[in-house]
Formats: sequence, C-alpha cells, structure tokens
Amino acid sequence: MKDRLGNIVVTFIACVISLLGMEFALRLFGDDVLAMGNQFVFFRFDEKLGWYNNPDTTGYFARAEYRIKIDINSQGMRDREPLPPNASQRRVAVLGDSFVWGVGVEYGERFTELLEKQMPGTDALNYGVSGFGTTQELVLLDSVLQQKPDQVVVALCLSNDVMESVSPFRQGYNKPFARRGANGSAEVTGYPLLNVKAMGPTLIGADSGIRLLYLYNMVEQKLAGEPTETRAERFKTAFTIGDDNLYGRDEFLTSAQREQKQLAFDLEADLLRQMKQKVDAALGPGRFLVAFVPTKVELTSSDKISGAEIGDQLLKRLRALNIDVVDPRSAFTAEEFLRRDGHWNTKGHQLFANILAERLSHSKPVD
Repeated sequence: MKDRLGNIVVTFIACVISLLGMEFALRLFGDDVLAMGNQFVFFRFDEKLGWYNNPDTTGYFARAEYRIKIDINSQGMRDREPLPPNASQRRVAVLGDSFVWGVGVEYGERFTELLEKQMPGTDALNYGVSGFGTTQELVLLDSVLQQKPDQVVVALCLSNDVMESVSPFRQGYNKPFARRGANGSAEVTGYPLLNVKAMGPTLIGADSGIRLLYLYNMVEQKLAGEPTETRAERFKTAFTIGDDNLYGRDEFLTSAQREQKQLAFDLEADLLRQMKQKVDAALGPGRFLVAFVPTKVELTSSDKISGAEIGDQLLKRLRALNIDVVDPRSAFTAEEFLRRDGHWNTKGHQLFANILAERLSHSKPVD
C-alpha cells in the first residue's frame, strides 16, 4: 500500500514538474503561442450579430505585448454603465471593431475615454466589438439609437472592414454579410446564423496568462474542424477575393477580381449610407460621422500594393453620398502602433482622440 501511494506521489510530482517545464519553455521560446490569446472568450453567440460582448463578464486578455483587464457592463459594452441622457452633455455613440473595443490597451486609455477628457461635457458610449464589420454595425444601430445619442461615429477599420462586410465568417465565426439586392443596394443576409465555434468560458483559460492553456485551446480548435455544413454549401456569396486584392493595384488583378473589388467598395459605401439614413431619421441631419481607422497596412506600399487604395476608394464614394468623413491616415506613423500587434498603442489612441475631438468640436449637429 505504501509503495503504491509512493508511486502515485512520485508520478504526480513528475507531472507537475513536466507541466511547469513546458510552461517555462513556452514562456522562453514560445511567444507565438500567445497569438492564441482570444478575445472571443469575452463574447457570446448572438442570433442577429453572430456574437456580442458577454454582459457582466470580467477577466484578462493576454498576448505577447500586453495583459489587459476586460470588464463588460450589464449592457454588453466594454465600458462603464451608461449614464442617463443629460441635456447638458453631448452624447456620442461610437461603433467599431477591435480598435474601438481596445485590444492592447486598458480601459481609460482608449480614444473614447480620452475624448471625454478632451471635450468636457461629452459622454462617449463605446459600442466596439472585436471582429465586427459594417454589416453587423448596421444591424446593431437600432439598439444604439435607443440610447438617444446626439451623434453617431462609425470607426471604420480600413484594413479589413470592407471584406468583413461581404464575408459570412470572421475567424471562423458565422456572421451576417452584405450582398447586392434586387434594387442594387446592399442587402443584409446570411440568416439563420450558426453557432459554429466555442465562445465564452468554453475557451478554457484563454483570458489568463497560462500559455499551456493557449496551446490546449489551439489543439482543441484544430481538432474540432469545420462545422458539418461547409461554407460553400451553407452560404452563397460571390466573393472569392481577399483583403490583399482590395489593396492590389488594378493592373495586377484579373478582370473578375477588379469587378469584385469595386462591388465590395460599393456595398460598403451603401451600408454606411443606410446607417446615415437611420441616424438622420432618428436624430436629425448632421449627426453621423465616419472616421477612418488607419492600420499598419496603410503605412506600406509596393509595386503591386497600394496602402492608400481602400481609403481613397471609400473616400470618393462617401463624399459622393454626402457622408461626413474624418480621414487621419496622414497623421499616423509606426510610433502609434504596438510593436508586434497590429493595433494602436496608447499614443495611437491619444492621436485618434485628438483628431476626433477637433472634428467634433467644429461640427455642431443640426437641430
């Protein structure tokens, strides 16, 4: 009996030492495993949006360069609880993706909180959801307008929002997408949505700093594979191009790629037109603003790739639709980005807050 107990103890200690050794090795040599730090652990499935911030959730989100505290309020916002509407305050609702949600920075360091400090009397409501595109933001807009904001800002991520609008998946998660409707305008489709991948606490420890758990989740998701209904069978979308094609110079694209590229830009612009139409109807004119979100991609160009392509294409279309746009691309440099991550650091959020505050301070909504 004593020998058996002793063997169990020795085996247990050996396992603990082995696990600690693996954890140490991953910390020493395996920074790449931190790419498994998955913000979807803070989300829940949503039958209209695909996913949304999981209300009343608290945890930590870690990658190679940061470990940040995440607090989701009762309304599913990474924000404090919204204050009641106040006639003496300007209420600005901001929609967007991971740049608005604040990947890589703490609460208080994001441009929405900085905007409130720079514009006393402003209440900035942060509706950022990592991975969101304009299609989802259009669907979410009705709920946002129920909060009676004075202005609505769409922070449009140039590097991927256009493709996300026309794609039925984002990082393997199912979502609504846009296609050209019978009348030529953008039509939201893709329903019913499938809950095809794990969200929330099923991603064990993905909000912790334990790298063995990141490795476990990586293996688990690889073994899970694709849903039973494949993408090609379940979703009918004409788009076979990717983000790189949207930045690609036309002379290096096929005629089919050029056609799809233009259609993607047209659909994105029309989704924003529909958002403006909703805001105008609910709040009045002069209360809708699109703010371009520069990424690292816009900082680089080559013979085949134009870093300015997406912004230039959208700017032309949005101006033709009389949509107000703030375009801070020329102000951003590599200094405003995290070193290994593609998101803004605190300098980037401060710069964006400065630019947005300047525009909002000179744009008085029309009553």
